[in-house]
Amino acid sequence: VIRGRAFKPGESFTYRTQWGIFRKAGFMTLSVEAPADETSETMLIKSSSDSKGFIKTIYPVSYDTTSILDSNTWRVLSNETKGETRGDSTHSKSTFDYEKMLMTHDDPSNPHRNGSKEIPYPVVLDYSASLLQVRGWDLKEGEKYPLMVGTKGKFYFTEMQVFATETIKTKFGKIEAFRIQPVNPVPQGKIFRDGGGMTLWVSTDERRILLRIDIATKYGTASMKLEEFTLSDESKQAKIVAPQSQPSS
Repeated sequence: VIRGRAFKPGESFTYRTQWGIFRKAGFMTLSVEAPADETSETMLIKSSSDSKGFIKTIYPVSYDTTSILDSNTWRVLSNETKGETRGDSTHSKSTFDYEKMLMTHDDPSNPHRNGSKEIPYPVVLDYSASLLQVRGWDLKEGEKYPLMVGTKGKFYFTEMQVFATETIKTKFGKIEAFRIQPVNPVPQGKIFRDGGGMTLWVSTDERRILLRIDIATKYGTASMKLEEFTLSDESKQAKIVAPQSQPSS
């Protein structure tokens, strides 16, 4: 129940990426959809990422990911990514068989990642679902929460720790938020690593809105800041739509 309350059909979140002096380096959208078949006990988690402006001229990137989530166990059943980077297309898919505890990955662009691998954890999510999953936890300062992620034919385990409660500037005014970072990741990765590879800020109120995502790269920090969103509960949506102050940079 706790895992599942983060996933509500009809909800979506759009983020503007700021990278150094480039305020609109790109946009990312996360959304939850019900399946077309009303009898299906699944949900669709979708994400799209596109570079914009000057960044697009020097490093064009466009990706769309669709994951199928089991709405009983709240674990990913399949994950498919289609995209393009600097003119090079890619199309990869992972499927998860929990009866056999095997993940099968197919990536023609990176054949070294192809094949089957044992699923080491009972509940696995992809990157998009894991970002949404944080919203369903009973977040408390100082606490740690386990997260198991399967991506690109690999598995990662990490604990997400609430390090502090901070007031941050957002497009919707100043909002109190939990600052969350991964700790004790196995193995260490670009995103899941000790020392701040990724930082999340989630509002402390009952909505648990993911307000900002910072990812440290060798070229600097990419900050994804919430631009717009839709909640399934319109009464909660109305409380935050009206900006309380001027948008921050």
